[in-house]
Amino acid sequence: MPAKGWKSLTITEELYNRLYQRWKEENKPLIPFTPWASQYILENLEEDELLRRYAPSLQFIGTHGDTIDIADHFINRIVEVQVVPEGKFLYCRHCDRDDCLHVGFCFAIREVNKILVEKGFKQPRVKEQ
Repeated sequence: MPAKGWKSLTITEELYNRLYQRWKEENKPLIPFTPWASQYILENLEEDELLRRYAPSLQFIGTHGDTIDIADHFINRIVEVQVVPEGKFLYCRHCDRDDCLHVGFCFAIREVNKILVEKGFKQPRVKEQ
């Protein structure tokens, strides 16, 4: 029986193992696994909601060199996101940030995400501007 304010959730063993591995990789042994997993799920849901709200106004145009071009129809301009291989992060030239919606959107582009993940890039927590 779960504690008051908590609910039980049954997940596959494979998913549990992936979550547990991520918890260990992020050096979170100071935070017990269950609260960490709850926070991880919440953060990802919030990020997904943020991208879902703004992504319809964003469109992938293409890449050239180490730059990803995105049309932002919300502000009516082309935004360049710089790939910074040394630091393994993306940097938005428009927002002057590495955690804006444009950067988060780059990770939502399947062909871009695949290459970034293969090269060891990690997706940042996207924050509203």
